[in-house]
Amino acid sequence: MPANHIAVFGSRVSHVRNHKHFILNAISNVLRNAICAATMPPSKNLNLYSNWVLYKEAKAHPVTIKVLLFKVIIDSKDQYACKWCNKVLAEHATHFKTHLRGCNIYIKRTMTKTVQDSNPFNVPIELSQAANRTQSQLNIPRLTDQQKKDIDVLAAMWCFLSNHSFNMFESPAGKKFLHALHPAYKAPSRKTLSGPLLDKVYEMTKMRTNDMISGMQILNIVTDESSNIRNNRICNISLHTPTGHIHYISEDIQSKQMTATAAAQWLRNHLITLTKGDIARINSIITDTCKLMFKMWLEIQKLDEFKHVLFIPCDSHGLQLLIGDLLKIPVFKEGLNKAQTVVKSFRRSLLQYARLRDFQLQYNKQH
Repeated sequence: MPANHIAVFGSRVSHVRNHKHFILNAISNVLRNAICAATMPPSKNLNLYSNWVLYKEAKAHPVTIKVLLFKVIIDSKDQYACKWCNKVLAEHATHFKTHLRGCNIYIKRTMTKTVQDSNPFNVPIELSQAANRTQSQLNIPRLTDQQKKDIDVLAAMWCFLSNHSFNMFESPAGKKFLHALHPAYKAPSRKTLSGPLLDKVYEMTKMRTNDMISGMQILNIVTDESSNIRNNRICNISLHTPTGHIHYISEDIQSKQMTATAAAQWLRNHLITLTKGDIARINSIITDTCKLMFKMWLEIQKLDEFKHVLFIPCDSHGLQLLIGDLLKIPVFKEGLNKAQTVVKSFRRSLLQYARLRDFQLQYNKQH
């Protein structure tokens, strides 16, 4: 081989050797940087990462020259879950920020806290208590919900038991009176009195009445038929007790024909309910003295369960009939007619009625 060729070949071999050393140095630098990146992660934004919880750690893959040269492996990352909505994302700061901008729970919680922290009236409890020690407190009248309900029941019973109208608390004078008693109390309206409170008081009264009846060993029943202000036919049942009368029921019988048999059956059904099936507790049944009631007695006496019951006519009704018969006698009738003529004359003349009162004051010192 000529000398010049040998020189060229030697220079090429030297160039190849230098190029090989360059490649090896480059690979060595890449490996060193990869190892450093794996062992020393970049610093994290603590404020951002405080909203995320590590869900799954990334698996470490072997790093070789071939992998780094051809970039075959995609770097796996840790997976984090949002602590507000539990959504899982691969570790990426930008993706974390984007998610938090649209996370409704995160926005709601953080915005509420921000507003509370910036509220100038949000004073710590310790500071507010210390301030209260040096400041005089306002005595504002107030009622609890239970107190309001209890007073409403008492107001409703006042209205019902005294036969007042449902709008008794809506007059200006009544409102001033109640405000003077307690400024925090607002009286029930007409609609409340005639609706929920009426039902509540009725149920309370009915429960108390049933409890009282259950405690009685002997029952004396009073029944009668009457009419109400609307001219409806009403059948009533009450009880006579040592402490007074107890009203049990008033039922609108409408167009039902109350024969002796029907009246007996109606009374029997209610008495079974009233005594809870223990008819032996009934001592007597009191009715008026009309023919229908006498026939009803006979119908009820046919029942074995009522054999022990005493049937008593109403004394007041009997006295009323007796007086009516006495006033039909000519001697008493003539005197009654004269007395009614005198009374009617004064009632029809207001002037003469006023003079009569003056004479009463003059001679009797009273009307």
